[in-house]
This record gives sequence, C-alpha cells and structure tokens, in this order.
Amino acid sequence: HSAGALHALEGNSGRLAKRVAVVDFDVHHGNGTEEIARAWHAKHRKAGYNGGADDSDLFFASIHLADDGAKSFIEFYPGTGVADDLHHNIVNVCVPPMWTGAGGGGRGSVSASGGRVRSAPKKNRDDELDGSGKSLTSVKAAEAAAAAANPQGGRAEWMKRLRERVLPPLRAFKPDLLIISAGFDAANHDVGNAGVDKTGKRLAGINLQPDDYEEMTAYLCAAAGSSNARVVSVLEGGYGYLTGDAKDGAAGLIREGLASCVVGHVRALAGLGAPVLV
Repeated sequence: HSAGALHALEGNSGRLAKRVAVVDFDVHHGNGTEEIARAWHAKHRKAGYNGGADDSDLFFASIHLADDGAKSFIEFYPGTGVADDLHHNIVNVCVPPMWTGAGGGGRGSVSASGGRVRSAPKKNRDDELDGSGKSLTSVKAAEAAAAAANPQGGRAEWMKRLRERVLPPLRAFKPDLLIISAGFDAANHDVGNAGVDKTGKRLAGINLQPDDYEEMTAYLCAAAGSSNARVVSVLEGGYGYLTGDAKDGAAGLIREGLASCVVGHVRALAGLGAPVLV
C-alpha cells in the first residue's frame, strides 16, 4: 500500500497519479504507513515542493481499534494511534474496544469454552454465517442487546466513525487514486482483534460482519468515484476464529468468516452491492 502510493507519486517515468489516498481499515493502527506519509510530507515541505503545499498530493487515514491499557489493562498492538488525530492529510480514527467496561469478559469473550474444540460450520453461506457457526440473525440480535448495554465499541460505532470521520476528508482530498489497505481482522471472532486481560481471558474488541465490509468498501469506492479515482485493494490482516485451547495444543482457526468478509469486500469492489450515498 505505502510502496504503491509512493510508486504512483514517484514513478520512474514520471508521476502515475497526482493525488493518492491510502485508507487502512485493518483493525490495527497503520503506524508504518503513517510514518511513510509523514516523511513524504516533511520531505516536500522542506523542499518547497508544489509551493509548500505538502499535504496536497498524499492522504492517509487509518480507522482502527485502540486501547492504551490505562483502564482495561489490555494494551492493544501496536500501542500507537490511541487518540484521534489530524495532521496535514493524515487522519487517525480510533474505535474503542468492546471489552471497555465489559467486566468479567462476559460480553465479547472469544475464549473457547472449557478448552473444547468447536466444530467448523457445516455450511458456508455468505448471507448466514460469520464463521462462528451461528446464523447472522442470532448474532446480530445478541450484538444489538449487548450494544444497548454498552454503547462503547462494536460494529455500529466503527461504521459511524467511518462515515463521519474518514469519508468527509477523503472526499475533500479528491484523489485520483485510492489504495485500500484491506484488513479483515476486525471481523467478529477474528483472533486479530482479541485482547487478553490480566486473568488470561481473550476478549473481542470489534465485531464486524461480512455485510459491514461490503458496505464499508462501497462507501470508500463511492467517495473515490466522486473524483473519478481508480481504486486498488491490498490484502492485510485477517486470520480466522480460534477454536480449541492453545494450552492443550488443540487450537486451530476456522476461516469461513474471513472468507465471507473477503467476498463482501470483493462484491463491493465489483459494484455488485447496493449503492450507497456519501
């Protein structure tokens, strides 16, 4: 993603794109890409490039889960990007984890019960399963009840912050190339968004569904389309649902949920989903 952005801006035969945007929706802060973007801005600001408008050609936004561990005692990797931030065309949008205020790990727990190995779902329909073996109807009902009890974190907050804090500056930037850092580790049950509390219990931080990835991608593509930008997607995180007990050497990953999220993303890239307004 960052290499592609710089190649587009500094191609061997001249610029391939004038205005490049990178949006990272991997569950972890895109600290490496941000560092490269900051260095780009600093370099051209120092050189007086483009009249000193150092933020006119490269935009970066990261929406991610963040927790510094001060209250939860769970410091989420990589420990950076723990506050919303806007610096030249670099936007950090933090989403609080569901384990905030969960108490006892009851809500959002992703530890395997009793060390027993979960069986993989017998069917894998993108409109029914999230990889946990439960129907999306029951999952959404449970999450709605949990969200009412604790409005912090979760898919509704993630999507709200994407719409309100990522899309407006992206549209204002008017890119002619959008690179999506497409991570799927914010998916429900994915081990990538789990935090381990002081008792050793694994707690879920975010619970995005395949429909959310399709909608999120559609929003980004629509924002890019408003300035006739090309869109490139680059795969990042996404691992699967942990099954079994790692202490017993019986742990494994169920990947059906990951596959369903990728399908939703590709559907939106191909323009097969419902249109969205941005």
